[in-house]
Amino acid sequence: KICLIAKLLEITIENILPKITSINNTLVKRFRSLKKTSNLKDKDYFCIEGTHLMEELLKSGNHPTSILATEKWLNKNKNLYQKIKKSSITVVSEEVLTSAVSTKNTNGVAALVEISSILNRNINNEDDFILVLDRIQDPGNMGNLFRTALAAGVDKVLLAGGANPLGQKVLRASCGAVFHLPFQRFEGEEQEIINS
Repeated sequence: KICLIAKLLEITIENILPKITSINNTLVKRFRSLKKTSNLKDKDYFCIEGTHLMEELLKSGNHPTSILATEKWLNKNKNLYQKIKKSSITVVSEEVLTSAVSTKNTNGVAALVEISSILNRNINNEDDFILVLDRIQDPGNMGNLFRTALAAGVDKVLLAGGANPLGQKVLRASCGAVFHLPFQRFEGEEQEIINS
């Protein structure tokens, strides 16, 4: 019975979800345009790559807008597949996914997430344990600081410039902690940041 159910799920995935086989598809190009996320000022979305970041995003109560996933990933991650809006999933080949994302090992899934769903965090008067990061340039260091802050019970992170917290390297180094920890980023010269 279990094998039959698994087979039916595979058939359902293949028949219901749209499939992209061209690297020139509009959605694939949209993912590709977000490969370089050094400046997200002009962008409304950011890209997450890999199963772990997808799990952490969903745990945080956020949901991706668009998902590119291979059939292999969908069949292997049925529990995650059940938590995702089916209308947001597009099945792609490994080749198409690799062309759309920045990591070499795609892990079978990538997703677009609205920035506004993550950055809608205000400073609260009850926030008494705040980490302030002043122009941390190294994405790996920033990700590690987010991960440590979450483990330490920090209420909020304030960023004065530095690496983009929604960049791929920061997201990977944070192991998804960025999704669970409110943060606010201030841009500009030192005096502008102090005044804001």
